Amino acid sequence: MTRVTELDSDLYLDTLRKSKLSIVDAYTHWCGNCAEMDSEFSDLAQEYGENASFFKIDAESSKSFIESHEIEDLPYFAVYRDGEFKCGVATSCKDELRDWVTKNTQKTNEFSLTH
Repeated sequence: MTRVTELDSDLYLDTLRKSKLSIVDAYTHWCGNCAEMDSEFSDLAQEYGENASFFKIDAESSKSFIESHEIEDLPYFAVYRDGEFKCGVATSCKDELRDWVTKNTQKTNEFSLTH
């Protein structure tokens, strides 16, 4: 069973560097849209866990993550390859997230910035 792992707000880059391909969900506890997307993100981790590692990071406790990605809307999803940021999208649409994760977990070096 593939699970979603919570990233440490200070050491997140160290963790992401250890994974070939990572999908990160930036959220807050008070964000209603974030809560709605949580089960979809967990389902995607189950479905695509052989191709990528799935992580969550609390946006309120990780200001450096938010600032480095210039995130204005949550939830925000980011793709990293070997610890290097490749692309991201802010969405609260389950179908859009599913399409975006599908495109970005295919075995290719091209990444879909947005849907």
